Amino acid sequence: MDFGHITFTNTGLPLLIFAGVALTLPSLMVPRDTRSHTRVARGMIATAAVLVVFGPLVAMAFDSRPLPAGPADAFKGQVWLLLYQFQFRASLTLALVWAPLLALVWFNASQRVEQLRGQDIVRESI
Repeated sequence: MDFGHITFTNTGLPLLIFAGVALTLPSLMVPRDTRSHTRVARGMIATAAVLVVFGPLVAMAFDSRPLPAGPADAFKGQVWLLLYQFQFRASLTLALVWAPLLALVWFNASQRVEQLRGQDIVRESI
């Protein structure tokens, strides 16, 4: 997340972590045999919320930039809050990676719901 020097550790690894979470977390949040688009939507929104909330923590782990002096003096004892706010913007830029991946996973889950609904209709008509 250090925008001065792009390396695997500060850019590539956070991208891989976010992409991996965006691809795997929905499968834990949405039951595979669901026939409800509402349940799929809730799972995808929960996944996006997890990525937004924990994004700054991942950014903090891989960013080596120092904190700006002005805000550091203003927060005094609340260093974690300052770090979280400082990294929030950097972590949102990673949404350029995980948001399209999450959209594709959502589309795939919606297709699976429609496929299961179609199979149910065929079974009922036999």
